[in-house]
Amino acid sequence: MPLPQEGERIMVVVAHPDDEIIGAGGYLTYAIKNKAEVLVVILTNGEGNRLSALYVKNQPPQEIKKIFLKEGKIRQNESINALKIIGVEQSKVIFLDFPYRYLLKLFEKNWSKKLVYPYTRRDKPFYTNQYNQDKFYQGEDLFKSLDEIFKNFKPNVVITHNFNDYHPDHRATYLFVSSVLKNNPQLKSEVYTFLVHFNNFYKILNITSTTNFHHLTNFNFYSLPLDNSMIALKKSALSQYKSQLENPYLRYIFRSSLKKDEIFIKENE
Repeated sequence: MPLPQEGERIMVVVAHPDDEIIGAGGYLTYAIKNKAEVLVVILTNGEGNRLSALYVKNQPPQEIKKIFLKEGKIRQNESINALKIIGVEQSKVIFLDFPYRYLLKLFEKNWSKKLVYPYTRRDKPFYTNQYNQDKFYQGEDLFKSLDEIFKNFKPNVVITHNFNDYHPDHRATYLFVSSVLKNNPQLKSEVYTFLVHFNNFYKILNITSTTNFHHLTNFNFYSLPLDNSMIALKKSALSQYKSQLENPYLRYIFRSSLKKDEIFIKENE
């Protein structure tokens, strides 16, 4: 995996707060260290996870709305704190506040029809910025938000989710990013993707070197070595996602991402 270089413009686009560190925390650390320009775009606040839904299921609707809006802000702050540890300033992070677990539905079924998000009872973002303030929960508007960000930032390297990831939001993020890039061929961005939820991906690979990848076909794997100090910094960043550490599966994912290599797949070779 080529190391980020000074002057490069690197955009990381992920579905949820924590994906940016799980998949590319080491890469982002190198980017900051090597004085590349960095922008992190997070499509949802990840507020509607299953544990949260279970916890509030007997609450009145208005109370549920407040709880999930608060949870969304908590998760935003966790990403801000985690990214700060590896050197990414808050001004370099954009939250688009689209509905968690519904991104694929926006792409496939609600492209031009507003969706009411059941967790917050809203049809548009609550935490607004210049890119989402006039948008609704529909695929076309998420595309427009991303398209504007890409046109403004002009990335030459894009890091995002791989389409083969099992999480529907991760697959949808890839589809939205790919659509925006097709709409902006002038950018000529190199695209690298990563897997989080994929048939026990980290356990299968037991990542130590690229020799472990031979049994997964149709992927162009690239490895980014991390030394012990990089791994320790990534671990410190992951510790900021306190709301997610309550989930045993996510704790496993976090631990599994603390390997000697970050693994990427080059998409446009």
